[in-house]
Amino acid sequence: MCEYMTDEAQRPIIIKRKVVKGGGHHGGAWKVAYADFVTAMMAFFLMMWLINATTEEQKGGIADYFSPTVPMSARSTAGDGLLGGDSMMTSEDLADSEKDTDFTQMQVALNEGLNGDSAPGELTQHLLIHMTDDGLVIEIVDIANRSLFESGSAVPSTLLRKIVAAISPVIGRARNRIGISGHTDSSPFFDRGDYDNWELSSDRANVMRRLMKSASVPHNRFVEIQGRADTEPFSSDPNAPENRRVSVTLFNSSRYPLAPADDGNLPN
Repeated sequence: MCEYMTDEAQRPIIIKRKVVKGGGHHGGAWKVAYADFVTAMMAFFLMMWLINATTEEQKGGIADYFSPTVPMSARSTAGDGLLGGDSMMTSEDLADSEKDTDFTQMQVALNEGLNGDSAPGELTQHLLIHMTDDGLVIEIVDIANRSLFESGSAVPSTLLRKIVAAISPVIGRARNRIGISGHTDSSPFFDRGDYDNWELSSDRANVMRRLMKSASVPHNRFVEIQGRADTEPFSSDPNAPENRRVSVTLFNSSRYPLAPADDGNLPN
């Protein structure tokens, strides 16, 4: 009896405890999701406020600002004649003596000018506008069967003259300095001696300058006139029509100082 009790006393006692795990904080993922939800709601209400607080032209300008490459569209209201209808751009906006032109507003005014005397899209399909570090670049391009110049020459077409007549009054009111570059496709010349795409692109850039000058853009606004031949193609296809173009750049004041406020009154 005593021996049995001794064995019982020496036997180890095993105690099992059931551990109940709680839900915990799930790693904090719910906090991230909640923060995303709050951010999305804030963006939604901000967008709703902007929709109600801006005009159609301002909405178009905001959309253009966030677009890296902005083709001209028929978004603006057509008016009677050049720049008819309501424009966001005023002479004060364009000729402020202390700051650069508001390029977003200029895009709206250019769009109105191009649609003022033409069927919607007739002229705008030839323009692409984008911002660079240097300033606002207006690309005037050929499209299939509609060229800016006569083939292989610097003789401007009626189409180009209409485009210049539409955009020059807007550009001329801005005080930013202007650069023009001519571009060609890669088609070679035959039987023209030393005349090649370099001479052709330079001649076309100079013709564009003369056309803009005749359309009341002050002559001292021009600071760069260049021919680029086919070195900066717009399309990966070397012979695409859009490679044949004239680029007009309105330089930021950080690149070239703004023109004097009264230089528009100087004789051309």
